Amino acid sequence: MEFIKQMLEKDPKKRVTAREALSHQWITGKPSEQSLGGVQRNLKKFMDE
Repeated sequence: MEFIKQMLEKDPKKRVTAREALSHQWITGKPSEQSLGGVQRNLKKFMDE
């Protein structure tokens, strides 16, 4: 949802560029480092319980 909001931003200075949009994980299917870190934290929490 955040990705769509970034693309629909009215202010061109705040809006993502076409290059940024095309390299976004939602388009490429590749997880970002940030999302991988979140998955790792969640798995660790799950295993610690």
